[in-house]
Parts: sequence; C-alpha cells; structure tokens
Amino acid sequence: MPTIPVTNKFSVQPRISSTITASELRVTFSASDAGLGYAKVLSDSSAGIIDVVTLNEIPSMEVFCTTGSVAVKLSSPLPALVAPGRSNHFTAVQTVVGSPTTSGAQLSFSVPVAGYAWAVAVKSENVASLTTMILTTGSGTICSMQLVAITAGSNLLTLSGCDFEASVKYSVVTYVTNAGSGDDGTVSPPVNIFIQSSNGFQVQPYLVDVPTASDVKANFRTTSAGGWVWGAIVSMDNYSYVTIDGLKNGDMMFLCQSGKVNADDIRDVLMAITGCNLPAGVEFKLFTYTEGIGDHNDGVLAAPVTVMVPTSNSFLCPVTMVGDASTDGVTLKYETAMVSGKVWGQILKKGHSHLLSLDNVKTMAYAVGGANCMMQGPAVGRGTNPNMASFTQCALTRSETYQARH
Repeated sequence: MPTIPVTNKFSVQPRISSTITASELRVTFSASDAGLGYAKVLSDSSAGIIDVVTLNEIPSMEVFCTTGSVAVKLSSPLPALVAPGRSNHFTAVQTVVGSPTTSGAQLSFSVPVAGYAWAVAVKSENVASLTTMILTTGSGTICSMQLVAITAGSNLLTLSGCDFEASVKYSVVTYVTNAGSGDDGTVSPPVNIFIQSSNGFQVQPYLVDVPTASDVKANFRTTSAGGWVWGAIVSMDNYSYVTIDGLKNGDMMFLCQSGKVNADDIRDVLMAITGCNLPAGVEFKLFTYTEGIGDHNDGVLAAPVTVMVPTSNSFLCPVTMVGDASTDGVTLKYETAMVSGKVWGQILKKGHSHLLSLDNVKTMAYAVGGANCMMQGPAVGRGTNPNMASFTQCALTRSETYQARH
C-alpha cells in the first residue's frame, strides 16, 4: 500500500497554554514548515479519532469549538478540563507578596475580566471543607475579604484582621467572578502561609514546688534570649478560651498571672505566680507564652500544665453505709489517708447537695437533725480498721431522699 508523504509535522507537540474556561482555551505548538492547521474540541467519547479523515467527518453537533483551518498532521489528543466557573478566572495564579504577619497577608493575582474577589484564610487541614458559600460569607474562617472590586489584569489585595499563630500551617483561598458577582466564578488553588515563631521553648514549663493556695512556681527555658514570657492560672471552665492577647495584656478570667518575665536560652528561668486564691483539691491549668522582642504575637504557646493544690487529708476510698438507714439516722464507714486529722460530716436533703461548699460543710449550714446527727471536726486517726461514724437523732422522714457528705 503506497504511503502518502506528510507535508508538515510538529516540531513541538501541542500543549494547552491557558486556563480552560467554558468559552475558550489556547493551544500552543510549533511546526517544521509554514502551512495551515486547526484544532477541534471534542468530548472524551470521541477520543478514538486516529486520522485526519475521520476527524474531518465528525458531525458538527459533536464539535464544541474549532479554529476552522485545514489540518495537515494529526496530533495526539490533549486532555482538557474546563476550569470551575465561567465568568472569570486566573491568568496568573494567586501568590503571597512579601512576608505574612500574624494579622494578615498581601495577595497578588491576575484575571482577564474586571469583577469581584473574595478570600478566606483557614488552617490548612480545613481547606477541603471550603465551599463557595463559605468563601463568599467568610463563615467559620480565621479571617476573610468580601466582595472586593478587582480590575482586568494584575491585582494586589490585602487580607487583614487575621489572628495567625506562629508555627501553624494556614492556607488562603480566593474566589473571583465578573461584575455579576454570582456563583459562576473560579476558586484559586490554596496558597500556604506559615509564620516562623520569634521565640519558643527549649524546655517546656514544669512545676518546681508543690503549689499552694497563693503561689505557683514553674521553670522554663526559651530558644532565644531576646524576648519575654507570660504565665497565668485559669480554671478548667475557662482554659479553652485562653488567647495570646489575654496572656500578654491580662484577662479577668485569669485567677493570677506572672506578668512579663525575661526569656533566657542558657538556663532554666523561675516564673513565680503569686496572689492566687486556689482551693485545695481542684484542678487548674498553667498557660505560658513566649515571643521575641518585636511584640508581634508571633511566639509559641506552651502546652498547659495541670496545677492542683494538695489537700491536707483525703479519703482512701468512698465513704460507705453500714447496715440500713432508719428514721433515727445512719452509720458510715470511712478511712483517711493521713494518720491524724479532723473530719466534718452531715446528713442533708438531696435537693440541697448542690449548695454545698467546703465552708458550709464545716458550718453545717444544710444539716438536718441535732448535734448527734453531725460530725463537727472531731480528731480522727488512721488505724488498722476503718473509722465508724454514727449519726443519730436525725429525725429523718420516710420516703425522703438524703445524702451524707464529709
């Protein structure tokens, strides 16, 4: 079978050289000789085209668009995925200009059509959950930029009002449309933001003395000598609300604070937090934060340290009832941790139990019955057998629910 000579060929194979939109795409190639060429955009189902004749015979209804010239050499098919959106797209992908700060970043990108832009910042692990609704409302994001006018060509926008933490990975995503500001725009690939911390901890904070009701002492060592450290004690109810600004500038939810302490990268530094009023046996958290001298909130927040003022005595096991209760009272069995100490106890109605505190347990504020139905601080000791406490003359009412509290 005779071979028909090829009159032209590709010296550089065709490639898609633009963002593919619903209306157009650009194809770039080089040919060995001057001549004519054309391109057609087909669906994936037409990928079996193997020669020029077959390509030319495809019905026009199956051709999305074409250049209209005469083909002289058939190239390999190029996969073409239309970019999300129709009204605007990125001709230069988004980049971060300069160094981001803890409060924001500058964004640069180019678009072919004037219109509007939206941008949001989230932690990098949350990028996959972003939707057009979130991008255009900023809901649940760290910071956002909404409905900002953009021009055809290059644009430089500022994303501000953020609260980025050093050493945490964030991502910025931008959405652009034409002047219609509809849902037919294009979402940018995420751009990563990472702020290097100005200081950190070589040695994480640790307690150096047993905490007391008024004082908590901790040691630490930072990665840089230039900078500061702040510490504060907070209750378990509030510890999830601690912020860097609160640690540096004070917050009413803190029970006591260290103030500004010099950082040191050579030796462990003692941080003394005084003026506390911590009840014994209750768990608290110590938060410690360090940064450099620039006051940019670009430091590191240490892992919280559990703080608990030890009690002077405790029960080795739960208090239990001996036998059955009667209208006259009840007998209880208990065992203390310390060899000697004092015990207070009372019988009260169950509905009053939520009102008890350490103080009114000792004052018998909600106790029922007379003096024989109370334990008002008698000396007790730990022996080989558990202690017994008899509550009598309590005048308990049948079918009423009571509690014994020590």
